[in-house]
Amino acid sequence: MSLSLTDIKIAFHTKSCEDVNIKIDRLDHSIHEITEALSDETKSSAGDKYETGREMIKQEIDKLEVQLIIARKELQTLTQINPSRLCQSAELGALVTVTGPMSYFLSISGHKIDTNKGAIVSIAPMSPIGQAMLGCKTGETFKFGGKPFLIQSII
Repeated sequence: MSLSLTDIKIAFHTKSCEDVNIKIDRLDHSIHEITEALSDETKSSAGDKYETGREMIKQEIDKLEVQLIIARKELQTLTQINPSRLCQSAELGALVTVTGPMSYFLSISGHKIDTNKGAIVSIAPMSPIGQAMLGCKTGETFKFGGKPFLIQSII
């Protein structure tokens, strides 16, 4: 049985939300584990090695916290999308089919699925290609990388 583009859009949105939630859980867990290691480092070390070790651990926590902030913003963006809603133009939550081998889901960057309807890539509206198509309607063209793309459908 072949899924409709609307069904694919809903499934893609659901999978993106699941993936981001898993990323958030993994980052929270890593931060917790490293914070415990920092506590253990405090109890068992002294001198310059102690300070170097603590600083390295703090830097790792800082890096993970930045990733966590980004993942939470991605989840916030995804929660703003009603995947059942049919969009009239290229906007947040739209599945845009263009000439060429790919369709684009305007949401967050970084996800891709292959379907019986071709590949679908999620892109942020603020990405260069997202900006190029933003506001366009079915039948209109936009240019990206010097090439014209015809919007065949928007869901």
